[in-house]
Amino acid sequence: MKYVDFKSINSRRDKKQVERNNFTPKIEIVFRRKENGIFEKIFNVNDGIFTVRFREDKRGVKAHCSCPAGRYKMLCRHIIQCVTEDKEIAELLRDYGLLTIYEGHLNKIKEAEKLEREAKNLKKNFARLLLE
Repeated sequence: MKYVDFKSINSRRDKKQVERNNFTPKIEIVFRRKENGIFEKIFNVNDGIFTVRFREDKRGVKAHCSCPAGRYKMLCRHIIQCVTEDKEIAELLRDYGLLTIYEGHLNKIKEAEKLEREAKNLKKNFARLLLE
């Protein structure tokens, strides 16, 4: 996935074009710490600064992000970035079996994308053979 600094894009039309091309804003980690079983990262994102916390409790691992999506208990890009880029957090999730579930999710997405490409190719071949 490509990263683009949205501050360098001037017009609203250019921003829409970048979003359509599946670009994401640049996310930068500015602070990280671990204490008392709580992992905390602070992200500097183009639209604000957000805190991501992972904590262990007797039921497993829980995550929270202070971004708008996180406040609605949605899985946001900040949490995903922590899971994919921080080995210590990935190991913590692996210990509880959560990383395996996430990796299974990613594999299913890849399979679905492959099936979608195959379906499009079949449709193109059908159209090529059927239409004048």
